[in-house]
Amino acid sequence: MTFIDLQAGFVLTLSGHEMTSIDVGHGACEGEHCTLASKGTLRREILRGILSLRHLDTHASHTLVMPALVPTYEAPRVTLVSHMTMDRLKAYGVSVVSRWAGSISISVYLTQQTDELDLVEFFRNEQKTAWENVTITIVRPSYAPDEASLLHRLRYPINRLRNLAISVAPAAYVLMTDADFVPSPNMHEIITRHGLPLLDSKITAWPSAHDPRMIIKHAIVIPCFVASPGATQFASSQDELKAHLGARPALLSLTDPTIGHGPTAPHRLIKTQAYEDSPISAWSYSVGFEPEWEPYYLLEKHSHLLYDERFTDQGGDKQSHALLLAALGFRFTVLRGAWLIHPPKVKRMGGLESVDEDELWPMDRHLRRLLQSKSPSAAKKSAKLHFSSAQSDKTRFRYFEGFMPELKATFGSREDLMRRWRGSLRAFVHRHVGRRGLGGLIC
Repeated sequence: MTFIDLQAGFVLTLSGHEMTSIDVGHGACEGEHCTLASKGTLRREILRGILSLRHLDTHASHTLVMPALVPTYEAPRVTLVSHMTMDRLKAYGVSVVSRWAGSISISVYLTQQTDELDLVEFFRNEQKTAWENVTITIVRPSYAPDEASLLHRLRYPINRLRNLAISVAPAAYVLMTDADFVPSPNMHEIITRHGLPLLDSKITAWPSAHDPRMIIKHAIVIPCFVASPGATQFASSQDELKAHLGARPALLSLTDPTIGHGPTAPHRLIKTQAYEDSPISAWSYSVGFEPEWEPYYLLEKHSHLLYDERFTDQGGDKQSHALLLAALGFRFTVLRGAWLIHPPKVKRMGGLESVDEDELWPMDRHLRRLLQSKSPSAAKKSAKLHFSSAQSDKTRFRYFEGFMPELKATFGSREDLMRRWRGSLRAFVHRHVGRRGLGGLIC
């Protein structure tokens, strides 16, 4: 008797010269087909994996990982990483999976029990080949009926989902994005050709992969924009990007032009064009760090710090990560020729609510369902109030009240942190660029 150890969602096909091919799963393998087999072929069956969740305790949390079966010698160098709830999966397949040429790793959170059925239905109808390069991590929380379990389930574990997806990313480099952002054309190729050399340059190979000096303290920032409601198509070239940003009214704008994404300095992005034969220096520009900046960036996987899993929903989840990178002396360089675009936010039901129905957080959806029957107007207001209520909820971990004091205790005040960051950048410039390049690198 042979025991076969397989993850849920995988099937092994055994074959040999004198036997009919047979599929086996996890568990004991008995009979001649196990002893006569000379060849085994592993394949992934997403539906089988999802259906395996039905047999697990619904009052406990479960995580199912289904890696993409991409041979290591063929694996693309950059994995796009994201997270989402079940309702975003279809749009993600159309706008991201179909556009990204590399590997993808996503975490899918099943907020309610019916999401499991919807997930089965989705992959039953979806083309399997479209998802071959996608590593899928499914997180099913406890569906226990008590109030504490309900509250815990509805707090979207945003940073835990990010960490899970990063941990199983197959490539050596990862780019974390949020599910709504659409990558620009040929982004994987552009990042591979012009972004990775920025990370690979001036790095000394140390004898041990576990040596802390192997950490590459460099983040390659990918600019992100939001399309205006009147925009009918996204920019497909640098010329179009410049035209859309300069149109009146603008067809594109920075996602958050103030502290959130303002430090990315989009005016510098479009000021100088980069062409295929341009030197590597023309494809990027360095920017100064700001404490509440929340960019999307490319990092070497083993240098990618984990996100703080105490953050849930929105607010501080990305800022805390970028601030920690800066505290540890990471440099930030913006890549030209690649960008992310958030689709226009379409208003639903003819209302004036500021949040798209499809963009509500799990807690908002729950509150809206409760309020809808009693007061439609109150239901609409619930989405607007979510962010401020999340920030003022003292039972949640918060950026200013929780994270910042911890960071200050470790690294000193914000002013100390910024002095340390600029000092480490100056040391890098003096060592690798020379004094002449200092002014151009420190903003």
